[in-house]
Amino acid sequence: MQEKARPSGQRHLLLMVLLWTAAVIICSTTAGVKTGTGNPDDKPKLPSSWKKLAVFESVPSTTAKALKQGIDSYEGKSYTAALKALPAGEQTKASRIADYVLYYRGKSNLMLKQYKEAIEDFQLLVKRHPDSRLVRDALIGQCQALLESENPKELLALLGNAKLGTGADATYFEARALDLTGEKAKAAELYLRVYSSYPSSSSASLAERYLAGELKGGRHYKERLQRAETQVKEGNYRGARTLLLALRSVKAPDRSSSAKRDLLFGEVEYRLGRTSAALTSLRKVTAADPALHARAIYLEGICLRKLGREQAFLETRARGLKLYPGSPDIEELCYSVATYYDVNCNPAKAREAYSVLYRNFPKGSHSDRALWKLALFDYAARNYEAAAQRFLQYLTANPNPLSAASAMYWIGRCHERAGDTTSASYLYRRTRQLANNSYYGQLALEAEKSLSKAAGSGTVRGINFDELAARCDAIQLPRVDLSTPSAEAVIIIERARELAAAGLTGSALAELRWGGQEYSQNSDLFSYLMASICVQRDDFGGAITNLRRAVPDYNGRPPAALPDEFWEMFFPVRHWKIISAQAAKTGLEPSLILGVIRQESAFKVNARSRANARGLMQILPSTGRDLARRAGIRFTTQRLYNADTNITLGTRYLSSLLKQYGKPELALAAYNAGGTRVARWQKELAPSDMAEFVEQIPFAETRNYVKQVLSNRAHYDLLLASSARKE
Repeated sequence: MQEKARPSGQRHLLLMVLLWTAAVIICSTTAGVKTGTGNPDDKPKLPSSWKKLAVFESVPSTTAKALKQGIDSYEGKSYTAALKALPAGEQTKASRIADYVLYYRGKSNLMLKQYKEAIEDFQLLVKRHPDSRLVRDALIGQCQALLESENPKELLALLGNAKLGTGADATYFEARALDLTGEKAKAAELYLRVYSSYPSSSSASLAERYLAGELKGGRHYKERLQRAETQVKEGNYRGARTLLLALRSVKAPDRSSSAKRDLLFGEVEYRLGRTSAALTSLRKVTAADPALHARAIYLEGICLRKLGREQAFLETRARGLKLYPGSPDIEELCYSVATYYDVNCNPAKAREAYSVLYRNFPKGSHSDRALWKLALFDYAARNYEAAAQRFLQYLTANPNPLSAASAMYWIGRCHERAGDTTSASYLYRRTRQLANNSYYGQLALEAEKSLSKAAGSGTVRGINFDELAARCDAIQLPRVDLSTPSAEAVIIIERARELAAAGLTGSALAELRWGGQEYSQNSDLFSYLMASICVQRDDFGGAITNLRRAVPDYNGRPPAALPDEFWEMFFPVRHWKIISAQAAKTGLEPSLILGVIRQESAFKVNARSRANARGLMQILPSTGRDLARRAGIRFTTQRLYNADTNITLGTRYLSSLLKQYGKPELALAAYNAGGTRVARWQKELAPSDMAEFVEQIPFAETRNYVKQVLSNRAHYDLLLASSARKE
């Protein structure tokens, strides 16, 4: 990578970092380690360079302490106090975080309307720290100061800086500058662009002020329609509806605009629950514009689905396929029909619907799901040859290890049912090597144990096993890079460490996130460090999310493939005392309790879902009240945020489900989707075993929930067995 030019102060810092990096390379025996062998004797250790960087100081530097005080004052709107706390530019010239000091000095001066001083601060930041992540923000601040001080010519000159980009802010500033220089027509055009293209931005509200009188009647109809379209894409349905009602009161300038207005109004009516009104508007859209008409047909179809008008729903799909056979919107309509029959537990019609979907869109966005479902239907019908061929198609299209492992497992089952136990054994073994302790790895282990020891003589016709084995053998888990960071990356990391030491964790995380984008060769390290900060904040969900960027397939890796520090972040153990106590009382495995908590709340004590479930094990207040009454526990909704109370009630509930259903798969599905649904699925889908049941769960959320909790349980079993230290 070509090195960027740096001013003298930063060169000095880089030299210091280069010396530090050289020392790390000499002393670190694990520098450049690539993990992934899975051999316990070759288990990777976290490099000493990573360990050192992950230790965040508890005592901030003088500059960092002053910065924290200044930011606190700024956020408290005490701008004079902020300036008093923040050192002047020359005083912090050698500091790693001098750009932050300059930035907040500039912002404070701007709020005090001290424009000259604000501009000087922002300019100094850009000059001294051209590689800072704050450069664009400083340029925006400078634009604001120039605008408020009515200096449009300098503002127009500054807008030529490529680092400003062409978004809402830059466009708005250009509009204001042109307006102030008398170029009203050009300014109006840019105001309209901000208003229509960036409706959720703060600049759009400002631009709207300068369009007063321009947005009435039929004026600028297309721009206003574009704004409504963008609002729909952003999910602001009420805002879009208000605007569309105004546009419906006047004549559209052309048929295309009229059709788009009717289409958008139909969509917002549907999204807001006015399904019948939506149909009326959608049916006004004609075939004059094929793209709009295809979208209208899709929306009409899902309206009919919601209204329960099945025959009309199917007729709409047929019409869409006839008129627009390659449209992505019609693919979505076909998928909606398939999931409709899935959710309503009608396997025969679901199979036909998935066949229609796959036949018409073999390379579409839902083709993988359709292929998987068709393979499962073949398997359930005991057509193992057809099922194996479809699963092989899926494997070929999805060669990443975890997706491939799921297909290998089911191909193995097809071979086992056909009597070819030798091939089945190989496929189960390869599944375990790729999926390990994850859901499919566990299934493969159980299947291999139960295989008959006698070699079977059956075959699966249509499958060349040598070619299949070669394809399976070629799929390997990728290695994780634990190499020593570059000198440039270390500069970013040291800045983040200094910010974190002062309690500015939000800025520290933003710095590391930016560093991972700028220096992608060290992105795994940046992800690990962000996860480390999240752990220190008890944000275990954030830690998992960040570390998953480095190891997206961690679920399928063996324990020996990653450092212990990674596993402890992926599978945190908290509230051990109450968990172990409740496990003993209820007979639940501690690993299962931990697995449920990890999936439900990621150990966030005050978690609250959109469905109003609360706390670590996500208990609804109504359920919690009933459980507390039975347990003789005093209950208030607020107590669901108490870890001990929540776990006590949650484990009682989970234990009761496990006793009721007898199988963890059924109990977990009931925990997530409710017992009524599970009873219906058992009765109407009639799975032959739990693996089939899980695959047949109609709701993707519940299906994935069961798989992930069982994967969590297996990982926690290993973690608890290997560590004597628990919280």
